[in-house]
Amino acid sequence: MFHIPRFMSTAVCRLVHFCDRLFCRRRKVLCPVGCGEELIAQYTPGHMKSHCRLRFVKCTLNGGCTETFRECDRDAHEKYDCPCRHRVSKSR
Repeated sequence: MFHIPRFMSTAVCRLVHFCDRLFCRRRKVLCPVGCGEELIAQYTPGHMKSHCRLRFVKCTLNGGCTETFRECDRDAHEKYDCPCRHRVSKSR
């Protein structure tokens, strides 16, 4: 281990703290898509793939259209907009 001169210790401490805030996998971040959720950085990919209400999804109606829209708009699309909405069953 090496010794950091006292006059540099504050600067080194600030640099380490700055790097931790930028690169630490456990730091808090806001969803990059903009849904407003605060997450732990390492969980961001899973949030964007499965949980974010602003992620893009495809229609899930049985034999549904191929349209892509935001998760928060799914219900409105499947109830009112999808040309396949009158088909019998739904598969999710």
